Amino acid sequence: MTKVAFVFSCNDRYFPLAKGLVLSLADHGWPDADTSLTLIDIGCTDADRAWCAEHRVNVVRFDYRDHYRFPADAQIKPHYGSLLCRPLIPQLVPGHELYVHIDSDIWVQERSFLQDYVDIGLRFPDRTVITPCLDYSYQSEFKKTFEHLQAIRRGYLNLYGAEIANSYFVRPLLSCGLFAMHRDSPIWALWYPQLVAAFGRNFDIPGDKPASEQLALNYLLYQSESFIPLSAGHNYQGHGGFILRAQASGKVVVGYPPYETVGIIHLTCAEINMATYHRYALLYDMGRYLTAEDRRILGITAG
Repeated sequence: MTKVAFVFSCNDRYFPLAKGLVLSLADHGWPDADTSLTLIDIGCTDADRAWCAEHRVNVVRFDYRDHYRFPADAQIKPHYGSLLCRPLIPQLVPGHELYVHIDSDIWVQERSFLQDYVDIGLRFPDRTVITPCLDYSYQSEFKKTFEHLQAIRRGYLNLYGAEIANSYFVRPLLSCGLFAMHRDSPIWALWYPQLVAAFGRNFDIPGDKPASEQLALNYLLYQSESFIPLSAGHNYQGHGGFILRAQASGKVVVGYPPYETVGIIHLTCAEINMATYHRYALLYDMGRYLTAEDRRILGITAG
């Protein structure tokens, strides 16, 4: 059994982006003798699964109803499975020492940045390795509004009450899109009941339900002081930052001097930003790997 499991989850709507993740990992030699690569399938097609078989990707099907019991009126959308599976990753993909969860809308440009998650996660098994949504190049930080902060406070308030909300809402968000966690971490078991409670409720603002998955992990990691933060280039948030393709190198870099190379590109909020990501060639391989059907699924119409 391999020591490290790379794990991602998606349905057929996100599978074209997940292909970019898999191909980018292959560029850097993953999976290899020490690593496995697994898709947690929450609604992919037979063709998607066949593609995985051709590219050395294991597939584990996931139906949240096999693991959670929610009230009949809980309003669980099918794609929430990609969130609900996360605390269960060691059960779904057993037998590994370290689990690296990677969102399907991520691709890896520089091997060393993902290797940091692996090396640090194995060296410090009592810590979760994760990247804050914070950087000098994040335009979202310079334009942060009171309403944005209040939305985060409201999320904590929904889950934990006023005292915790008032303390935690000003802390940088830790991105659940990419993290490394040891199989023996107590966070896995603590995270699961948090999602049982949060997704079993309905909130006045529907988006607060899926957001509760990330806030729950943030609360647990901050409360236990059990995480190691990495730099933004280890999980660069596309919707909040400023990145572009450098003409000379063809690499994705931060758009401000000194134009640092970004190691891991996260195409966040892809439903809204896909046209921009495509226009500025920010997808893996500048999007050239996409088939006509992939482009249709992603809503890409321009050449």
